[in-house]
Amino acid sequence: SHRQRARKRGENALCPERIRQSKCQHCGQELRCDNDRHQSSELPLGPGDSPDSGETKVTKMAHLVRLQDISAAYNGHIVLSDVNFDIETDDFTAITGPNGCGKTTLAKIILGLKKPQSGEVVYYREGRPTDSLRMGYLPQYTDIDKKFPISVRDVILSGLESHTFFPYRYTRQDRQKVEDVVGLMGLETLASRHIEALSGGQLQRVLLARAVVSKPELVILDEPNTYVDRQFQGEMYKMLHAINRHCAIIIISHDLDAMKREAKRVIEL
Repeated sequence: SHRQRARKRGENALCPERIRQSKCQHCGQELRCDNDRHQSSELPLGPGDSPDSGETKVTKMAHLVRLQDISAAYNGHIVLSDVNFDIETDDFTAITGPNGCGKTTLAKIILGLKKPQSGEVVYYREGRPTDSLRMGYLPQYTDIDKKFPISVRDVILSGLESHTFFPYRYTRQDRQKVEDVVGLMGLETLASRHIEALSGGQLQRVLLARAVVSKPELVILDEPNTYVDRQFQGEMYKMLHAINRHCAIIIISHDLDAMKREAKRVIEL
């Protein structure tokens, strides 16, 4: 059987789930694949964590987001029609497809930044529906104004704004969270630098730090490979697999080959 063949290859047993247009990239069938390669990392993600501790924050699969019959338009054109899939607490899901197929639109719908024309997005916490989730977002590189007068440290700090009241008054604990992430991401020498002085890879690292500083339940990254070299791509995926120990990840990308290597699941639009 398919399950027995998976065991012979040394993979975990695969379990079906109600996801359309989703294929396991280790066996090719429309199933979930919990490959052990994606469940561990040498990079600690939180204060007090260590590579040898064996600690895994995400230990039990449970629904986090459910998309039901989502349809949406962009500039008057239908780009998404009847999209259905679930995101679970330990997911590392890639959403791929050609330009204009609605990848970014779908990400914004999940984030709550855009309403679908029809359908419903349901969030869950500990198996029960909830009004919202803590979510981090790394937008497309082209959406960033590098000339805006702000330092690396302040960019990361702004990732906490959605969790505070206006006007934003940061606490000592907030600033300590930033320093913790600065250290974990290896940004100590860049923390006071203006973002205009950063390379593409450095800026993506800063934006990733911003996305995770609030300790989100879900991180969404939109084309994070843009304007970065291959060396940084490898470092970035290592960081993402470490982050995935603590939260779910959705990555938007047109690079199908990379997503087959790195993601647990690929959804093609």
